[in-house]
Amino acid sequence: MFSFPKPSYEQFFHTYPIQTFAVSRDEQQLMYSTNVSGSYEVWRMNLSNGFSQPITSIGQSNFGMTFSKDGQSLITSFDNDGDENAQIYALPANGGELLPLLTGESDRFMIGELTDDGNTLYYTTSKDNSTFLNICSYDLVTGHQNVMIEGKDAAHMFLTASKSGKVAYMKLFANSHSPGFILADGKTIPLANDNEQSHNVSGGQFIGEDTFYYLTNEGSETSELVKIDVTTEKIEKLTDEPHEDFTSMSYDKQKQLLYLVSSSGVEDTLYVYDIQTGTLVQTELPVSIVEKLHIGESGAIYLLGRGATSPFNLYRKRENEKWVPLTEFSIPGIDQKELSEPEMITYRSFDDTEIEALYFKAHRENNNGKLVLWPHGGPQASERKSFRAMFQAMTYAGFSIIAPNFRGSSNYGKRS
Repeated sequence: MFSFPKPSYEQFFHTYPIQTFAVSRDEQQLMYSTNVSGSYEVWRMNLSNGFSQPITSIGQSNFGMTFSKDGQSLITSFDNDGDENAQIYALPANGGELLPLLTGESDRFMIGELTDDGNTLYYTTSKDNSTFLNICSYDLVTGHQNVMIEGKDAAHMFLTASKSGKVAYMKLFANSHSPGFILADGKTIPLANDNEQSHNVSGGQFIGEDTFYYLTNEGSETSELVKIDVTTEKIEKLTDEPHEDFTSMSYDKQKQLLYLVSSSGVEDTLYVYDIQTGTLVQTELPVSIVEKLHIGESGAIYLLGRGATSPFNLYRKRENEKWVPLTEFSIPGIDQKELSEPEMITYRSFDDTEIEALYFKAHRENNNGKLVLWPHGGPQASERKSFRAMFQAMTYAGFSIIAPNFRGSSNYGKRS
């Protein structure tokens, strides 16, 4: 009946990113930050029926969120008009006025985690130490703030803490050198056999008080799962997957499982490590790139991710069920079938290392026969199957794109 015009170039950029999310302990509600209303707001989703509504009207980017233990409020952080100086507030779960918790002009407060009893918030801040940062705790009952670790030598960043207050953290010397440590009973324990050697530490989970699991690439091109006995300081490597690079860890306390996301290659993979048996098994993902993974109290998996032809969306997977989308954001007015799903091209480097490139083929009806070469920046970066509005707009306009990885790209070898 109607003849609509073809999508404009600008239309491909009308997508709605999701910055982060949090799930209540009873798994009845999910909060997430998105700009679907035109500016970033916190939205509340009722997980029983999927209904979402905004609960803020401040138009500011979100830098982290976690539910209070009773689920009646959200501890969250916002900056001010893009200044990246995140301030921490409490927000009623049904919306309303923000209650300032940790704020300061020109200071930055980064949410770490909330203790299991819901009374203490760990955070990292630039307050009184703008160069190296301090790791602190905040008593939500009394309002008392405590500097636990004063940053020196390099920027410090909180990782996690045990129930008794042992703190795991890292020092950010460079993109290629961020060693980790545990502060336990006044003693600093390194998470490496040789802290002078460049390496990175990420993730982290205390299992009890004496065992700490974490990810590190010490002595390797890629990160593996490692554990340390906090008492004896003995370090043990638990995985040996040279073609995987583990980047994040999530813990299922009930089943004693660790969910490990690997970023090797142009797509992410998800593995499950059984702490009791020591087995590592790959499991399915609904997306190519994982931005955040959360394990609910029930064992359900909540995920924020995207793919080459799909923008940010939220998903859930319950036990013995398939992945289900909780949001279905797309490019308005453009069918996903009209987008370019990249082909993967491989070639060998001088030492026989396999390198991958992504080839985005131009839209068939508009193909103008021209090819764009798109080398990525970095150096600690790589070209992957994440949604790129510009790539999709260009292929729809008739340009094919080849986006190569090369030596020096993340996961493709440091030597060129």
